[in-house]
Amino acid sequence: MELTLDEKLCTGCGNCAIACPVNFPLLYEIKKELRIENGRIRVNRELCNGCGVCVESCPFNAITLKFIEPVEVEKRESIFETPEKKEIELRETKLDINPSLFKIYENTRKPLSTGLLRRVFEGEDADIDQIKRFILDFEEKGNVFAILEDLIISEDLCSLCGACVSACTEDAIEIIDYTPKLTKECINCASCYLICPKTRLFRPYEFTSKERIISARSMKKEILSSTKQGGAATSLLVYALEKGIIDCAIVMVDNTPVLATTQDDIIKASGVKFGISPNVSFLRKAIEEGYSKIALVGVPCNVTAVRNIQSIGLEELKLVLGVFCPRGSHPEKKPVACKFCTDYTAELSDISVGSTGAEKGWRTVIIRTETGEELFKGALREGYIQVKDMPPDGLDKLMKMVQKKKASGSGADEK
Repeated sequence: MELTLDEKLCTGCGNCAIACPVNFPLLYEIKKELRIENGRIRVNRELCNGCGVCVESCPFNAITLKFIEPVEVEKRESIFETPEKKEIELRETKLDINPSLFKIYENTRKPLSTGLLRRVFEGEDADIDQIKRFILDFEEKGNVFAILEDLIISEDLCSLCGACVSACTEDAIEIIDYTPKLTKECINCASCYLICPKTRLFRPYEFTSKERIISARSMKKEILSSTKQGGAATSLLVYALEKGIIDCAIVMVDNTPVLATTQDDIIKASGVKFGISPNVSFLRKAIEEGYSKIALVGVPCNVTAVRNIQSIGLEELKLVLGVFCPRGSHPEKKPVACKFCTDYTAELSDISVGSTGAEKGWRTVIIRTETGEELFKGALREGYIQVKDMPPDGLDKLMKMVQKKKASGSGADEK
């Protein structure tokens, strides 16, 4: 017998790994027949006993178990004797399967929690109690999006980042009237729930922080003429595009995400905007259109969401530019989610840009990562931007706003 895998059909949901009776998925020290690696099942083909549970548990028909037929041999009494043709009786090999296995793993026939199970199998730090609650909620509601809707969306905790739209492999979620809505059947992959910045399943995104704060503005006339706020972020994006560091940028125009692929597209999106836009919802669109070096510009909740996706795996994302929090502005209303946010300067971005603390015509720039440092130095060297030190009073103002946001979001300033 031979266990085979069609990698084109495999989504890495992990159902087969948890159903496999020889796998013992929670014991990391033993060798496994099936294991999630880089979002796909890897088959060792050493421990398999041919039970077929993995085949039954795969909702995508990606696994098959083939039984190799024995070679038919005709028996002859003598080498000189004409052989008699005898009908060979072949017995179909079937192993007894414990029927309780199918009962125990009945839910594995559904693609329950692609990313969630992967996190468990790869041994990352996860909140086991929260996973248990998630599974109980799923058994009660029978629909993963319904869990997200009940816990986050209906409670006005959605920050309208749009990550759930990009995460859904079935294109079943859309932003309608500034609210995520399920428009097709939910296949219960749990991707939307997993990467939502409000579910907090992820450990914090890790990077080496540079935290260099400086004032900057554009050196390009066409950019300076399009904005009164200095155009630092616009210049950084134009530099990245012209140097081939990125091939598109997801930006905001009139509270709507836009895929900018030219210098003119980026310049049209310049200027300070006090609004919320589901920019992360355009990630899937950008990838499906063939772009492989994507920049995303977003407010702190956008940045947190895209880093959640990146923690699962998003090679196409090359640059994250964060803008300072717009203080909860919203096309319709101020979401309750804004009251619980503690991030004012988009702390998980490569470079953060805002007006707080900057002189008129300049922008405050916080360089946070090696990617951000390299980009900023290149733009400065090539004459796209000019810089100067932050004024002391401006730096004090920025720090006060940061601390105020952290206090209000954590409830520390409530009386």
